[in-house]
Amino acid sequence: MAQVSDYGASLARFIAAQNAAAVLGEDWESVEVSVQEIMKTRNFERVVVVDLGGVVRVSSVPGMTAGTPYQPPASESLAKLGGSTAATRYDVNGESVLGFESPITFHDKQVGRVALGIPEKPLTQVARLSITLMIILAVVTVLAVAIAMYFVADWFAKPVRLLSESMAEIAKGRFDHRIAEKRKDEFCQLYEVFDA
Repeated sequence: MAQVSDYGASLARFIAAQNAAAVLGEDWESVEVSVQEIMKTRNFERVVVVDLGGVVRVSSVPGMTAGTPYQPPASESLAKLGGSTAATRYDVNGESVLGFESPITFHDKQVGRVALGIPEKPLTQVARLSITLMIILAVVTVLAVAIAMYFVADWFAKPVRLLSESMAEIAKGRFDHRIAEKRKDEFCQLYEVFDA
């Protein structure tokens, strides 16, 4: 959620900075074109540009027309982020949306505000996918270690088993039994001593 909040706040501040000169000059047509281009990505639920008097000048929300007072959706506040950007959560048609509202400033003077809405569902899906992939990675890692440990344990157990079987042969009175296996590890010395 912290990463999403930073992402949304950065986008809201970026849109505000991109349109600051046009808002100051009240060039609402160029702001409208900019908002339409932003909405073509379909990554946002809404982009609303409000002037300093709180009047909607550009809106991607159907039914929210230019010239009407801006009424933000009923929402729960999440946090106040850097650059005086506010984060909220609200519902639109039963879908949760993360809202970010940032001031539009020109030479440190506020000239308006931009409100940005990002649907939460795709972000939640990415988070769930990440968690699922991490669980799969953990399971695969544990299985790989378990299989490797089985083969390592078997590799160490074979020489011990061979020596045990050879000692059982001696116990049965077969004193001519020899291991006669050449190895290049510590078991080689043990086998040689047994054979001797």
